Amino acid sequence: MAILYLIGTVTKNESSTDENIFDKPWKSPNNDELLTIGKLLVSKRITGCSEYHLKKLGDDQYIIACTKDGTHWTYYVSQPNRKEISFLKNEIGERLNPPINTIIA
Repeated sequence: MAILYLIGTVTKNESSTDENIFDKPWKSPNNDELLTIGKLLVSKRITGCSEYHLKKLGDDQYIIACTKDGTHWTYYVSQPNRKEISFLKNEIGERLNPPINTIIA
């Protein structure tokens, strides 16, 4: 259920008073995020994430951009402390700009 809420948050229309997720900058994970999200990716057997960046949606809510080659990106929505992660459908992922010049956490 929480992941469905997150996907709804990601797909809000442009007139929303909340900051649009597509405008939020990507950031490199801090040490805690690196550990928590890294464990989640391994436990869910998600591969191709030798490098990943985050967009924080709220408390324990993230968009994760994963790549194994720095060119091709796969996007997930996650609540790591609940151990939940879901693939973002192509139509949403296609609207996200890949991480470039990320903010160091």
